[in-house]
Amino acid sequence: MKSIVKQIFVLFLVFTVSAALLTGCGGNEADNGTVDNGTSSQNETPGEKPEDLTSTIVDCRFIDAQPTIDGSGDDEVWANLEPVTVELESSMWVDVKTYYDNDNVYFLFDWISDMTMSPDDSTPGFWKKDTDGNWTWDSKMDSLSVAWDLSDIPEFLETGCTPLCHDQSNVVDNRFMGTEVPGDIVELWVWSPAVSGMKNIMASYLLTDIPAGTDSEDPNFDNKITWEKLPGEYGFFYNRDQNEKKPAEGDEGAPLYIINEDNPSGEAALIQAVGKFDFGGYILEIARPRNPSNRDLTHFDVSDNGYADFYFAIAMHSLEERENHKTAETASTLRLIGKSVAE
Repeated sequence: MKSIVKQIFVLFLVFTVSAALLTGCGGNEADNGTVDNGTSSQNETPGEKPEDLTSTIVDCRFIDAQPTIDGSGDDEVWANLEPVTVELESSMWVDVKTYYDNDNVYFLFDWISDMTMSPDDSTPGFWKKDTDGNWTWDSKMDSLSVAWDLSDIPEFLETGCTPLCHDQSNVVDNRFMGTEVPGDIVELWVWSPAVSGMKNIMASYLLTDIPAGTDSEDPNFDNKITWEKLPGEYGFFYNRDQNEKKPAEGDEGAPLYIINEDNPSGEAALIQAVGKFDFGGYILEIARPRNPSNRDLTHFDVSDNGYADFYFAIAMHSLEERENHKTAETASTLRLIGKSVAE
């Protein structure tokens, strides 16, 4: 009798431990509707559409197709998608199309430039020294940035990227992009035709808080002090010494960025991007892996029967003048929709 009871107890124990191990390993993500993607800004809702926390919702559904990343937007998959307009300040806007497959999330950004220019004007800019001795960045091109909130920053939904940039100082060179709370992280994507565009990438950085004790009003303040580069090679470098306002090399006409001969690689080259200027505006086509190995980066994951919200803000930089930036005054929502969720 004791032998039988002992056998039953052992079987019960084995069953209990096995179940616990399966639960601890996560089991089937689609069953519980949650995905640990290393970011707290994902609002994952199994089987039920989440509450709209922004006025602009960009739906992103699964499509088993890979576009040719060439900046044309001519692939059939794009023709079958309706754009969502993201409003920027000063009546500017960016149209967004997006979808995902098993490996990547894809975006097509389309916007009209607010400058009169020709495709030949989309050339690398340069620094020039004014008559008062100050250096000025002289360029005619548009750049596009996308900021992704990874830390549930309270002000992000209401004000977009405004808390991150251009509001800390009245001096252009002393403005910086960064979070206010230690530990908060924003992933920033930056594309410009004369820099990252020449390498067919959209450069990605992590924005962190400004180090304690830093004086942002110091004449030699490095306004990229909060930009954490990702491992790998971008194919260009920022041509300014930390303690200088002017570029590190050359005199008048020295470029702010130097394009080197190295091929982009590693996490620095995570985002494949090709943009083109045509008919008074730009088309930027990108592919970004959904689940990079770096847990600090955005992981665009969603369960098959669920929804996942990611909050972002767009800024279009018209570099006719350095301070001429058109930013989204509120954040937008990228909503990933699971494969099995009906239209």
